[in-house]
Amino acid sequence: MTTIQSEHPMTRNDLIQLQRANLQHVAKLHRIKANQKTHVIIDQLLEKHPQGVVLQGVSLPLCVPLV
Repeated sequence: MTTIQSEHPMTRNDLIQLQRANLQHVAKLHRIKANQKTHVIIDQLLEKHPQGVVLQGVSLPLCVPLV
């Protein structure tokens, strides 16, 4: 697992850049269903955290895309 320290809240653009598995992990941490479409997860995260999603000390699975 990779630990992420984000000093600034993650915006929509930041969340879009996350790999899907990592976004799902963040959703679960915030008690949001992770099996929804990506844009729905992001919308719900930002509804819950309008100032941006803070990832302080969050461990995300290391996701390496298959080539």
